[in-house]
Amino acid sequence: MSYIVYLFMLIGMFLYTYIFGDETSMLMLYMLIFSPILSLILSIVSLRSLEISIDEKVHASQVEKGGVVGISLFLRNKSLIPISLIDISFIVPENLFPLDNPNPIVSLGPYKTQIINLEYRAKYRGIAEIGVKDIKIRDFLGFFRFSVSKRQNKVEGAREITVLNKISQLKMNSAFLLDSAQF
Repeated sequence: MSYIVYLFMLIGMFLYTYIFGDETSMLMLYMLIFSPILSLILSIVSLRSLEISIDEKVHASQVEKGGVVGISLFLRNKSLIPISLIDISFIVPENLFPLDNPNPIVSLGPYKTQIINLEYRAKYRGIAEIGVKDIKIRDFLGFFRFSVSKRQNKVEGAREITVLNKISQLKMNSAFLLDSAQF
């Protein structure tokens, strides 16, 4: 969609410059022609200046049904150029329910850091994988998209969690236990 809008803007500006021949419109036409190149250069610089680290909020590899497990994503911009759009996709397993948006879109200013937290509630028992599926940087025009996850190790981005049945404490003098001892 952004390519079509850009193309119509370029054709419209070219026709306006051709018909009226104004110096200001020539400058705007040059600016429109060079903006995708500038956008590509800024996206490549942003890709190299983004630092990512992932931290799971669970210390064991098991969680009870109904329990909460989370993951934190730490983003840091190491350059003077702001990063316009960062698309983050978290893994959403079938037996865990995300408590927030699993696909946030964030921006980072120069030399800024941001922490994105996503918590999951365990619905069903079984083995689930939590982590980051993909992180992409988009340019401000929407023409280019670069994956940051290819630089990261796949093992660092995902972790297996086992969801167990909920364990309940029974009192030793409960009627249920006393009746079962008679058989």
